[in-house]
Amino acid sequence: MLQSVFGYLTEKIVCMKKLFLSNLLLSVFFLSLTSCNQFGTPTEIKFLNDFHHAYFMAQEDELKEDSLALYVDYSTCIAQAMGANQTPASQFYMAMVPTISNATKSYWSIKGGDITKENGDVYTLLRSVAEVNYADLAGAVNIIAKGKTEAVLFTDGEFYEQTIAKSHVNDPYMAPAIETWLKRGHDIYVFSEPYTEYYRGNQYEKKRFYFLFTDTRLKDNIFDRVRKNVAFEDYPDVKYYHLTANNPTLMTTNTAFESSSTPHELLECTPEGHGSYEIQDWSLMDWKNIGKYILQAYDENTGELIPDGEPVISGLKLDKNFQGGCYRIEDIDLVISNINEEYTAFVDSIYAGLKAYQIADIMPVQLSPADHFMKLD
Repeated sequence: MLQSVFGYLTEKIVCMKKLFLSNLLLSVFFLSLTSCNQFGTPTEIKFLNDFHHAYFMAQEDELKEDSLALYVDYSTCIAQAMGANQTPASQFYMAMVPTISNATKSYWSIKGGDITKENGDVYTLLRSVAEVNYADLAGAVNIIAKGKTEAVLFTDGEFYEQTIAKSHVNDPYMAPAIETWLKRGHDIYVFSEPYTEYYRGNQYEKKRFYFLFTDTRLKDNIFDRVRKNVAFEDYPDVKYYHLTANNPTLMTTNTAFESSSTPHELLECTPEGHGSYEIQDWSLMDWKNIGKYILQAYDENTGELIPDGEPVISGLKLDKNFQGGCYRIEDIDLVISNINEEYTAFVDSIYAGLKAYQIADIMPVQLSPADHFMKLD
């Protein structure tokens, strides 16, 4: 719950939230906008979304939409997944393939040391996968990590080289590439499917992996597409993990994840959802009444003054397993900045005819902290 403990009151506040995860420290970043003539801040907030995109979203490493690259390890595990060599097809694989195939814009085969772009129907190409001696998985993942598009990798994870390094059994060869991708602010979903591999009359219990290199901020990203079309609960043996350094998911009662918090009912405010952040306009209630009915609220049972007043914003929930259990959230912090002057200058520049990205380029911001504006309960 967020409670106001500030000493200065104005007429309007607009809150924008963004979440960051760094070194297991989760911070909620609030930009507060106060509006009062004495501060010279515009009363309109219609450019606040543009302000956020220009100064914060534009600085992030964005992926191209609708440009998925599929990388396929030409190995027994993929061939058998389609039911080759009279082996039963993987039901999970067959459920995943239509969505992946429809989204794929480029298909890359990994055959030995060759990573080659193939032409043709994706589903037909997957039906023709045949095992080669080894696959340069490290090379493929390095290409993906430096790319500008979403990518999917089908593999058994066995990186075997015809060198002294051989099978890399105890070598985390993907780690540098995965770290590169995560540091760029993106996400990786890893599905792990157990299966039995038949080879030269023997049976081996192995894992088939589906790596989804994506970004949760990307509209209609590949994980969202898969989630819509594949009922994960139908495959209890398949486990999945979410790796991210920047995008924890807010869990709310709203299944669309559009409005992720609940302002105090007296504020008469409906949050305007923008994916990873939201805007709240509290202008329908003046600060005199906010102070009287919220900040200086009384306990109905005891008649005592509630310390710090009633919650101004509640309903922000985090799922502790949002990353598939890969990380533990150890702490949550609240960071608030005053953007009065910056937003005023931004709006003035918009009306002067400049584009949002031009303003951010010529007028970088240095936000002033508002340490005692709210506290996190």
